[in-house]
Amino acid sequence: MLAGQLAGDARVASLRKSSEEFQEALSLVQKYGVVKKAAEQDKALISVALQVSLDTAAATQAAYGFSKEQEERLAEAFITRILTELGELDPALETTKKQLERYPQDESIAEKDLYGVSLLYHRAGHLFVAEGRQPKPLTPSAGRLNLPIAWEIP
Repeated sequence: MLAGQLAGDARVASLRKSSEEFQEALSLVQKYGVVKKAAEQDKALISVALQVSLDTAAATQAAYGFSKEQEERLAEAFITRILTELGELDPALETTKKQLERYPQDESIAEKDLYGVSLLYHRAGHLFVAEGRQPKPLTPSAGRLNLPIAWEIP
């Protein structure tokens, strides 16, 4: 958030520091994993837990803690965004490609991952266009190419 309030060298320095910290967080998650939330001991005679989601495809389990893969994806998303803000498009594209490798072309995408995968293709397209390149290395199957359109991503 702070980088959005800064300009010039101070903004760049803040973005680079943030990127380094996300890289460190990613490294730590890869090395040690994530802490599993311990089950809380009930202190009442009756315990009621309710989980409501209007859209299972867009629902999150964040309230229960992220999985190792979710933490990695989140850190990589922030790193990609920071690299893009810094104008470092090649590293941003490489990070996006790495994220897309989790979803092989010959496998179907789980419904809960469709929106996120469509955002990755959308981001990759923007990065290719920003570099004046055609997205041949990431050309998805016809169905995947339409993911951003299906989710109405501008």
